[in-house]
Amino acid sequence: MTIAIDSRDVAMTHSPSIAGTGTIKNIQAMRGIASLVVFFGHAMLLQPGLGLDRYFSVFGVFASSGVDIFFVISGFIITTVALKAGDQNGRRGVIAWNFGINRFSRIYPVYWIAFTLAVLASSKVQLAPPTLPVDPLWQQGMLLTHVNSYIMAAWSLCFEIYFYVVVTLALLISPKHVGKVLAGWAAAVTLIVAYDMFIGKNQWVANVPLSPLIFEFIFGMIVAYLIRRGCTAFAVTAGFLGVVTFLAGAEYMRHLGWWTLIPWYRVFYSGIPSTFILYAIIAVEYRGMWTFSQRWMALGDASYSLYIWHQLIFYSILTFATHMGWVGHVPTFILISMWVIPAFLFGIFSYWRFEMPLQAFLKNRLLIQR
Repeated sequence: MTIAIDSRDVAMTHSPSIAGTGTIKNIQAMRGIASLVVFFGHAMLLQPGLGLDRYFSVFGVFASSGVDIFFVISGFIITTVALKAGDQNGRRGVIAWNFGINRFSRIYPVYWIAFTLAVLASSKVQLAPPTLPVDPLWQQGMLLTHVNSYIMAAWSLCFEIYFYVVVTLALLISPKHVGKVLAGWAAAVTLIVAYDMFIGKNQWVANVPLSPLIFEFIFGMIVAYLIRRGCTAFAVTAGFLGVVTFLAGAEYMRHLGWWTLIPWYRVFYSGIPSTFILYAIIAVEYRGMWTFSQRWMALGDASYSLYIWHQLIFYSILTFATHMGWVGHVPTFILISMWVIPAFLFGIFSYWRFEMPLQAFLKNRLLIQR
């Protein structure tokens, strides 16, 4: 999930255990874990009839919950970066511009490459169910719709872009008071969405700015405010509570049929537990108690590329395997490995050869020096 954010944007100046490193290790690792949850969930769900159909509800609910983790992480990181930007001196237009360019350079370049290849491949490769609506190509290309028929996982990026725009506008309004502006926006969204839930009968849940999923970004904002003020109490308790409720929520949504539920269920049974987990992993690192290993951080680095590319590669290899007559004849473990291993390796390759160089190129030319 946001999946297009990088915790290395954040220097936790309030923490002696993290200060100066420029990286919140546990968040970076958490991005890697969330990306694997989505990656393997989609890998297992790719082709019916492989003997895994009875596990559909299990794989699906966890793949879905991985995105909720990303949304909460994004809310934390982007809010923390915005608050840090607001602490600096400079014209508000420049601050907002640089913030927006940083976000743009993380999301769009790699996405446009993958999207272009997906459009070209779509005449030969079925990248989405025939029943999925097909929104205008330009809307999908600009991530202005949460229905993406070429890179289905990119539905979540529409929510990310919306949140980035909100924070950019908040910085443009008042960098020094960006926290208050965002709090006002969060309060307004809460009132409107609550009205729709209790009075409007969920008529607006499909509207991105008014979707209950926006609360997951707000949950991340709350964690950012707490950590900024040095609140790290009950870290272990929060972690235990988060893990237990996350697993219980996943089981409950699996039982109800996660694919039939409106977003409110995800917010309650995945978003809230993810918030406790996020707070816990930041707090334990903040206190110098425990951090993930470097390998998990490296996986977190490549999480966005893994997220963007995996479905295109999965479906392309599945199409080839079907053409060769391997589906139904090659053992399931080998067949799944045929699309999992190349997709994973290409995601790592994309991070180093596409994502990082393109970010550096755009930032060097578009950021305004203050």
